[in-house]
Amino acid sequence: MKRQFIFSYFFLVTLLTTTVNAQKIVGSWLLNHIREDGITKEQVELLTFKESGELLVRDTPFGTWKINSKSKTLILDAETISGTYTISSLTHHQLRLIIGNNELFFIKIDKNKVEQDNINSGLVGVWQITNTNLDEINELIRFSAPNEFTYIEEDAYSSSKVSGTWLYNKKEKQLILISQPNPLRGINRIISKNKTNIKLQNKSSSLLLTKKKPVSNIERLNFSEDDFYNQEGEYLYENDANKLPWKSEYDIFNEASKIDTLVYQFSKLNQTLKIFNTSYLQAIVKTDVENQSFSIDNVFNQYDRFTIPEGLTFQENKYDLFKPLYPCQADTFRVTGKETITIPAGTFVCTVVEAINNEERIKLYLIDQKPGILAKIIKDNPEEMGYYTIYILNKIIYKINN
Repeated sequence: MKRQFIFSYFFLVTLLTTTVNAQKIVGSWLLNHIREDGITKEQVELLTFKESGELLVRDTPFGTWKINSKSKTLILDAETISGTYTISSLTHHQLRLIIGNNELFFIKIDKNKVEQDNINSGLVGVWQITNTNLDEINELIRFSAPNEFTYIEEDAYSSSKVSGTWLYNKKEKQLILISQPNPLRGINRIISKNKTNIKLQNKSSSLLLTKKKPVSNIERLNFSEDDFYNQEGEYLYENDANKLPWKSEYDIFNEASKIDTLVYQFSKLNQTLKIFNTSYLQAIVKTDVENQSFSIDNVFNQYDRFTIPEGLTFQENKYDLFKPLYPCQADTFRVTGKETITIPAGTFVCTVVEAINNEERIKLYLIDQKPGILAKIIKDNPEEMGYYTIYILNKIIYKINN
């Protein structure tokens, strides 16, 4: 009887120990660093051990887990992290695992509290990243509630994005991003923070995040090439060239001879984040008085002679009598009326033109009293890999002798 009691007692203790250890594991754990062959390295990941035995990585089902209390091990059956891990230390707040020569250090988090802290952080929205290590790349990040983010790198002709999980820790002044490689991945120390700017330190890199305003009331161009022809395929606007304000090559040359550079504010819509990325382009104006010829750079292809993508050659845009919308190259167009617009370069009466150039739908504002100078251009390419761009005249730089 006594022997049976002792056996029952130890069986009960073992059962209770197994239950307690399993319950301690249940919940969400943040891996914040590892020690590999005695060298400590930052490494972040978010694991959730569900009571059912299911393992989630960043809220995505990834495998299963179970505890072996007798051997004090955690057994994971989970793709790239499968294995038997020795539980070196386990409390309600910390977990340390050992596998081979590696030690993994976790802290337990209250996922619901973290997500509420994210929502209250003021970070939800789109931010421009200024990164001293990537001057030629435009970087953006969108923080979404409760805990997802999208990081985007883009240049004039390509973009890539990475998605992941973010956690805001107000007490420790940390912003933690868990994802594939990007400049913000890992633990970011918050140096300063307000409603519009955040300064971060990520390892040796200093980063500035500036909040972007969402776009509203985008003027999409809804006409198509079919609108310029009748059912017989005849062009409907042959006479609209007579409605253009610039009728004399001499007048355009005379205006161009006064100007050194036209500076345009260039804005491109990020289709994913619904914000505009803005830069400035310089259209150089060249005149040859002896030969009465001139050229105005066509900067309306998203770059100028100073920012042209590698592998391309900037083409001189000499005046072409047969291009009535010069310096723009489109020749299928119609005049829709007059409009007075105010832009950074001034207030101008303009002739408004709608045009088609391949897949591009274009709206142009020709300044009536400044032949050859465009006040504003909108380009809308609705194709799957299309774009939406706006060019606004920011400044006219005149030659010194004028």
